[in-house]
Amino acid sequence: MDRLRGHLHGGNSPLVAGPLCHFTENHDEPRAARHFGARAAAAAVLALSLPGPRMVMWGQESGLKERLAVHLRRAAPEQADGGAAEFYSRLLGVLPRCRGAWAPLAVGGGDSWRFLAWSWRGDSAVVIVVCNFTDGDAWANVHAGEVLAQCSVSGGRVQLADALSGTVYDRSMDDLRGPEGLVVGLQAYAAHVLVCQR
Repeated sequence: MDRLRGHLHGGNSPLVAGPLCHFTENHDEPRAARHFGARAAAAAVLALSLPGPRMVMWGQESGLKERLAVHLRRAAPEQADGGAAEFYSRLLGVLPRCRGAWAPLAVGGGDSWRFLAWSWRGDSAVVIVVCNFTDGDAWANVHAGEVLAQCSVSGGRVQLADALSGTVYDRSMDDLRGPEGLVVGLQAYAAHVLVCQR
């Protein structure tokens, strides 16, 4: 986690110098579903929602585990993983909204070390990405009040739609701007990609 956090927040962070290409799978490495196992979905959220070009290997969106022999132009026959296909459909569907101004978000609370968080401010939406990339369930306070102030507010409340689960969270803007910020609870290796309209 410290290396990931340093990649995002460090003074010499490559993300500050310029966008990098991010991916979790490459033809000359083990497939993401096999290498990451239970962490594969969280790793994909982390890698594909960062600034820069995003690469998805053939078959990755189907959860394939057998390595592609590119020099032979073939792969071993394999059944697609329905859960992985549904997850990638949702993730790839929200990625076009992960454009505009990107910024890392501060995270507080006793479990804050387990979380990574950042935001995207686009023309029509704000996206908050929060991931628990550790092996334990955890709660944290994501300080996103300033960026969420850009969202459409009705009656002092804002709607945050999780693109991965389909759940919609209704939150008070006063609470989001307060000291606790956005209170988030996530299971091990789980993530939210929260979208609110501007």
